[in-house]
Amino acid sequence: MSMSEIARELNVDAVVEGSVQQVGDTVRIRVQLIDALPEERNLLAQTYERAGTDVLMMYGEIARAIASKLQVKLTTEEETRLAKVRQVNPEAYKAYLKGMSHWYKMTPVELETARQYFESALEEDPNFALAYTGLFLALCTSAQMGMFPPGEILPKAKHYLLKALELDNTLAEAHFCMAAMKTWFDWDWEGGEAAFLKALEINPNYPDALVYYSNLLCYMGRPDEALEYAERAVELDPLNSNYLEMSATVLHYMRRYDEAIVRYQEALKTSPYDPVGTSGLLESYHMKGMYEEAIAAATALLTGLGFVDLVNVMTEAYEENGYSGAMNVVADTMAELSKEVYIPPCWIASNYVYAGNKDRALECMEEAYKIGDLLMPYMIWPCFFDLLQDEPRYQELLRKMNLKPARKD
Repeated sequence: MSMSEIARELNVDAVVEGSVQQVGDTVRIRVQLIDALPEERNLLAQTYERAGTDVLMMYGEIARAIASKLQVKLTTEEETRLAKVRQVNPEAYKAYLKGMSHWYKMTPVELETARQYFESALEEDPNFALAYTGLFLALCTSAQMGMFPPGEILPKAKHYLLKALELDNTLAEAHFCMAAMKTWFDWDWEGGEAAFLKALEINPNYPDALVYYSNLLCYMGRPDEALEYAERAVELDPLNSNYLEMSATVLHYMRRYDEAIVRYQEALKTSPYDPVGTSGLLESYHMKGMYEEAIAAATALLTGLGFVDLVNVMTEAYEENGYSGAMNVVADTMAELSKEVYIPPCWIASNYVYAGNKDRALECMEEAYKIGDLLMPYMIWPCFFDLLQDEPRYQELLRKMNLKPARKD
């Protein structure tokens, strides 16, 4: 692929190309800035070399040089942020970056790998604040993916969050974690919003904060704002599968199912079993009545979550009793399994919703509310609302959580 083609794919005019080489304790970065459209033209070619502990400082130098060459004026806040870059332990930072690359994929296996990398980062540097934010994210997402009950991981998650803030309360990542705590643990929408905005005040171009804030804005009934934030995250990193998926959840909330499906499919090209993408794709197909495609998405979802044996059960039920029968069997099987191992009640509720089984769906949702299931805010997404909107028990859950459902126009 040519540089011009890459630029068009990323929707940019210029591309930064570089290489990183480590020699002993020294890091050398070679950078080229290429004006790719309408034809390639080299704007900058420079080599930076510093001790590994100063690698973040070197990133700041590179950012300022590129901004200068492109005649982009940095704001006072951006200049301050670049000037305040701290030293890092190179091995700890490398482990943190590897951990985040696995975290974005969200499957139980990837999350466990991410956790191990974050632990390794702390072994290299016990006072590395970013490693604590990584552990917080790995732990919280593990609860969403059914690896631990929320109550079991809450004390550890709080410890990691508070430790990160104690080490560096100017870190956008730490305030992002606070926003996640307020939003998905505490269901404190106003507190979550304040923390998200604090993270974005520190770093306005922080895609994780932008895209997760977009989901909170949906909970608060502000979908148009939500889409703006989600699209900004995708513009900043259009190839990140997590940003594509999370932005697709906003499109889905807005009932723009065809657009959501395209975006989910794009995300799943690089992470085919990511539960965020496969579950979103399943729900979008469900809402469009595309049941064969929904079963295929459910197969990928169950595989990614480790329920391989359940795939055969679902497939047989689909052949014998159709889509709703298959979803009911999946939900019943999960409910039985949950007596022995933890399975988030919201997972089970979702499958009962797909099956059209209102009573069992509501029972699971009430259980999810009781234990603080981190997925509860998504009970306002269209498939839940359309099936349950007239049910007093559902309306009571909405009232207690102060949620704004995805109503039809």
